[in-house]
Amino acid sequence: MSQPLQPAKQDRSRETQDRILRATERLLERELFESISIRQIVDEAGTSIGSFYARFRDKDALLTVLYAEYDQQLKQRVADLETSVAAAGSLDETAEIIVQHLVDTWGEIPNLSRALFEYVTRSPKSAESKKISDRRRKQYAFLIDALLNFRSEITHDDPKRAAELGLYFMAVACRNRLHYPLAPQSRTLKIPKKELCQELVRLLTGYLRSP
Repeated sequence: MSQPLQPAKQDRSRETQDRILRATERLLERELFESISIRQIVDEAGTSIGSFYARFRDKDALLTVLYAEYDQQLKQRVADLETSVAAAGSLDETAEIIVQHLVDTWGEIPNLSRALFEYVTRSPKSAESKKISDRRRKQYAFLIDALLNFRSEITHDDPKRAAELGLYFMAVACRNRLHYPLAPQSRTLKIPKKELCQELVRLLTGYLRSP
């Protein structure tokens, strides 16, 4: 696993590392990770190539640190999600909250989210510790349970399976549309995020209410 070569112990060193990370995020608002060079990153950060390599073994090592930051941010997002879901009064409202969470999480900086997703996909053992993996499973189980809280509104003959598959379809649809907008299937779907969210909610609730 690519790791920073040394911890940023001094305030100035930590500040430089943070500038490199934030510069990478800004560049990802405009370009794909694979298209960004280390020269672009250090120029954007206002530092040097030497400063970069003093802290990171290579460009991929940025993803190790950015993924750790993402995991901490996701914990807060999920905590906020739990509060919102607890206040929901119907299946439709719960589905809307969940889909909006998925769209917001993956659509804030799509190129960053895509880079982290691909990093975890190609290096699952190095990217996700058992602790993080267990937390991901619990988060997914929580979303299923949130839908099943309104089991009386679900008419599918297997409510649990419908909740599991429904969430899976929503996750795949959001990820493909937001992470890979130039893919053929995404290019044919010219829809803003707000409308995407609305249509996905209709799909999810319609599937849960299917015979």
